Amino acid sequence: MPATILTIGHSNRTRCLARAGSGRILGDRLSGQLAAAALSECRLDVSKVSHRYQELLEEKILRELRAARFLARLLYHHPGIRNFAFRTGGQRLCEFVTDVVMGERSYSNAMKKPASYLKLFGL
Repeated sequence: MPATILTIGHSNRTRCLARAGSGRILGDRLSGQLAAAALSECRLDVSKVSHRYQELLEEKILRELRAARFLARLLYHHPGIRNFAFRTGGQRLCEFVTDVVMGERSYSNAMKKPASYLKLFGL
């Protein structure tokens, strides 16, 4: 009886997003943890693991990378908005990005809350 080989990993698209978004090391480490969780939760059932892994990727990594990409485009491609944001709430913006990098906050959660925008602009 031939052995079943189960391969789980992220696609080239996900790897590129991880490098551009939150840093390759964080993306790869978290991706590996999610793969292990999917394997464990599905009790190595090959037919279920891939689907669960994709769900976990969406929930934990891809949503955050999309939010980061949106905010990066906003700041890099719209200098008027960027200048206003840094002029009115530069310190808070820098602290927010630091919190995201430290894992204490997330881009996607902040984007869901209108109060985040008001705080940024000192309102």
